[in-house]
Amino acid sequence: MRPLPRLQPRPRAAVPALRVLPPVEMLLTQGGDGRLHIDAVTGLNPYGCRPAPRPEALHFSSSTASSVSERGWRRVNLVRERLAHAGEYPALVEENRTELKRLLRLDGTGADIVFAPSGTDAALLAVAVARTDLRTPLTSLIAAVDETGSGARHAAGGRHFAASTAQGRAVVAGEPIAGIADGVDLAAVPLREPDGSLVPPAELDRRILAQVGQAVAAGSTVLLHAMDHSKLGNRCPGDACLAGIERSFGARVRVVVDACQGRLARERIRAHLQRGRMVLITGSKFFSGPPLSGALLLPHELVRGMERASSLPPGLADYSVESDWPSGWRAAQASLGRHENVGQLMRWSAALEEMSAWFAVPGAVRRAALAEFASSVPRAADSVAAVEPLRPPLLDDPDFPVPTIFPFFVRHHGVALSPSCAAKLYHAMNRDVTSILPRLDNRERALAALPCHIGQPVCVDGPGGTRGALRVSASARIVAEGGCGMADGLGLVFQKLDLLVREFERIERAF
Repeated sequence: MRPLPRLQPRPRAAVPALRVLPPVEMLLTQGGDGRLHIDAVTGLNPYGCRPAPRPEALHFSSSTASSVSERGWRRVNLVRERLAHAGEYPALVEENRTELKRLLRLDGTGADIVFAPSGTDAALLAVAVARTDLRTPLTSLIAAVDETGSGARHAAGGRHFAASTAQGRAVVAGEPIAGIADGVDLAAVPLREPDGSLVPPAELDRRILAQVGQAVAAGSTVLLHAMDHSKLGNRCPGDACLAGIERSFGARVRVVVDACQGRLARERIRAHLQRGRMVLITGSKFFSGPPLSGALLLPHELVRGMERASSLPPGLADYSVESDWPSGWRAAQASLGRHENVGQLMRWSAALEEMSAWFAVPGAVRRAALAEFASSVPRAADSVAAVEPLRPPLLDDPDFPVPTIFPFFVRHHGVALSPSCAAKLYHAMNRDVTSILPRLDNRERALAALPCHIGQPVCVDGPGGTRGALRVSASARIVAEGGCGMADGLGLVFQKLDLLVREFERIERAF
């Protein structure tokens, strides 16, 4: 009998080692600047957000920032799982780029997207792109400078705007960034007069046109930072003024539109790009993704120019990585590291989930929900004698037929709170303050314990000095969730505000 052949065990297929990644809560705080740092006591970042869902709070803070939603939380956990098992970082970034193009209806336009850790970082990228498109000397002119981000002046001038960069390098805010700040001068036009009143639109347009003309006459090119929805809901310059500047000065001027609030229709974004303008957006304001997530949208003509460019300014490597830029761009490949910004990927993934939910709601339903919000805010605010509304403007936009940011001053002993005092009230609104308010009845105790996250105060000059304007804002999330309890929630926000104003001496001491 022949012996049976000895069976050799089959070699097992190699199982790829799992990539070790931090928890999602930690990833959401990485790849940005100090605005993402979490306070060990409160568990919140400087924006008042938690890097995890916060269902116990009322959220009307989208003019500033929002904690991640349950919807976004589920998606980022799936993204983390894919990264851990397959290490697909470049593929995931490209998927996000493709999805964002689809959601904004940019397919077929020739426009492309550069991701950034924040809207301020995106403004810095716009200056870097402008340097390759326009010669220096370059004047970076900011419209509505008094209602834009706190780091906008530095970023627009090609300078560091925080104590650290997205790549973790310690820097000094205001110091020049290598290869970006050289030859760049900064100019600004505020929306308001020293007494706090808004400059009339026609006069504002005239001032901006005059600044552009002076810079060009002096031999400079101009990067004009236009505002399409400011912190308090304003827009400038007007559409006709922008078009007139572009006709008059041609290739001497490039426009970048600050649409970081996200409160404009896709049609407006496409129109800006079709006119050759860059556009700054975020997924973390109106769309209510977690902070921070920014992007620079480039029009077709600039895409072609950047595809041919051979390099980017060397200092940009502290703020951007190769995968932030469209695949195959030589300038990014030659100038930037192949590092991964996993935190930025996570935050944009969550934001895209919110954007998808918003655009899935029929347009008529979206507009009706925003109109209900706009009528609910004055009703809730009128019940608080200390509240002085700051009338928001009504902008012409097909998706936003009503204001969605409602600013207001809070008066204590008849005087509007200063920015520092308004900030204390803002923080107290977002916390359980029962421990510092004695002798509360059951209803007051419930209000004091309720976290109400609203928009950070904005500095507004006035005859008696600078005041702090707080804000309540509609968001894509509120609409996508059917506006459940919107009016009741706003009522509770202003009831808590009323309680805290009555007890403001204790709030001021505690915060």
